[in-house]
Amino acid sequence: MSSSMNGSETVCLTPGQVLLRAGGQGPLWRVSGGTLCVQQRHGADVALVQLALPGDWIGVERLCGEAYRFEVVALTECSLQTHALEAVSAQEVLASSFVRQQKRLDDMTRLRTGSMVQRLGHLLRLLGVPLGQAQVRPQLPTLRALGGIVDAVPETVCRELKRLLPSAARAA
Repeated sequence: MSSSMNGSETVCLTPGQVLLRAGGQGPLWRVSGGTLCVQQRHGADVALVQLALPGDWIGVERLCGEAYRFEVVALTECSLQTHALEAVSAQEVLASSFVRQQKRLDDMTRLRTGSMVQRLGHLLRLLGVPLGQAQVRPQLPTLRALGGIVDAVPETVCRELKRLLPSAARAA
């Protein structure tokens, strides 16, 4: 689904939909809502590089005349704005991207170090999930997807989610 607005286009993605593939070319993207996985393929294996959150730019390598370096896939429902290369200030995009990149590096460190409950809690905060509310569980990405981000097997994620998000039975 897309709509045109001021020369840019709004694109909406559902979880699992691919926004772009490594080696491709196209516009710059700015995340308006939702969370995306920026990942790199190594044969059959996929490695998470970072998450992209609202306000983040995707495809900044295009400003340097390079092809997209990573595959980007929606983790949650997402909306993005396209921006033609000639319609943006490269300096402003690069400056904004640099500052946001430092935040994403900090996020990735927090998602991969510390206790499992700390890692999962940080991920839930990034996703905007209020802790302690059982009704949000059905809206979360799959246990496998969450586990891939925090480097844990789905069973561990399930166990820790029970600590962070009480079950409907316990909440009642």
